Amino acid sequence: MIRVALVLMGVLIGCHAFGHHALQRVLTPAKLDIYDTALRYAVWGVLWMLIASVAKYHYQWSRAYMILIGGGLVVFCGSLMLYLLTSYPLFMMTTPIGGIGMIIGFIGVGFSIKPS
Repeated sequence: MIRVALVLMGVLIGCHAFGHHALQRVLTPAKLDIYDTALRYAVWGVLWMLIASVAKYHYQWSRAYMILIGGGLVVFCGSLMLYLLTSYPLFMMTTPIGGIGMIIGFIGVGFSIKPS
C-alpha cells in the first residue's frame, strides 16, 4: 500500500501543478476552486494511506471503517471531478455522501483502534 500511496501522491502533485497552470485559462475561478478542493482531499486521503500503512503494524481497527474512508474519498473527489468535466449538478449533490462516509469512517477508526 505504501508504493501505491507514493505513486498516487506523485500523480496528484502533477495534477495540481497542471491545474494551476493549464486549467486557469479553461475553468472559471469557482470551478478552479472545486478542482483545488478535490485534489486537496485526495492528497489528505493518500497521506492517510501512508499513515495507515505504517500504523497497521502497531494497531488494529475495523476494516469496515477503512472501507468507508476510502469509498467516501472516491465519491467525494470523484463527484467533484465529474462535475468539472460535465457541469451536471447531480454530481455536486453526491459530494456530501462521500464526505459523510469519510467522517463516519474516521470517527469509527478512532473508536475501534486498539494496540496489536
